[in-house]
Amino acid sequence: MKTKKDAGQALLIIVLILAVGLTIGLSMVSRSITDVRISQEQEESARAFSAAEAGIEAILSGQEISSYGGFIVNVESKDLGGADSFIFPDQVKKGEIQTVWLVGHNSDDEPDPTIEQFAGDTITIYWGNQDTDPNQEFTPALEATFIFQEGTDFKTKKFTADPYSGRPDDNHFGEAEIGEYSLQEKNFSFRKVLSSSDLPTNLYALRLKLFYNDTTHLLGLEANAALPKQGQCYESTASLSGTGGISSKVQQCNLYKTPPLLFDYVLFSESNLMK
Repeated sequence: MKTKKDAGQALLIIVLILAVGLTIGLSMVSRSITDVRISQEQEESARAFSAAEAGIEAILSGQEISSYGGFIVNVESKDLGGADSFIFPDQVKKGEIQTVWLVGHNSDDEPDPTIEQFAGDTITIYWGNQDTDPNQEFTPALEATFIFQEGTDFKTKKFTADPYSGRPDDNHFGEAEIGEYSLQEKNFSFRKVLSSSDLPTNLYALRLKLFYNDTTHLLGLEANAALPKQGQCYESTASLSGTGGISSKVQQCNLYKTPPLLFDYVLFSESNLMK
């Protein structure tokens, strides 16, 4: 025979079971809603990234877009170079040639010294990430090649610098300065100063290459006069109003085209460097 006490206990158990079931159910619903929201945000972020990329592609093809796929697209551009210091946008791999133009470029993006020519007589080259050990097998060494015009011919003049004192007997590189150097809020470990006695006249370009490094490194330079423009950077932002501020930003930097690697090792005397 059931008593009122037994009935009360059964009711309490049922209530507890319902409470636990309700808690689990609400938790599952909440998690499902969260998963759906995250999935939607990821999808919107991917769409925003595609819209930002579309803005870059449009500007590179000579067009402009203000919207794409429901997103508001804004593309801004800024010049690379044009100051007395320059750092390459991307870190540099071993053997990868980087070119700093010492003349201006015309509307066809071809080098033209009549537009602008570097007027300084001192260039300091910086390389090596912060706290790079100067005495390791993979310590980066530098080769700097000036391209200059003499009469109707183009010629080259090379300089080398190696921070690692254990290699000069093998590679016959020159010495590099070792320290803590700051340029445009970036920190470097090595530098090579080239003064007026080192620099040829009628400079066209400076070609830079790192040796021995097994990782990428910062590379930049500073001069005692303004360097010509080196290219263009584009930053595209795609945003969607009314959805929690979902947006995406894409940046692409395009340096002026440069001669191939083989150029530094052959006699070259044509009037157009890009042929």
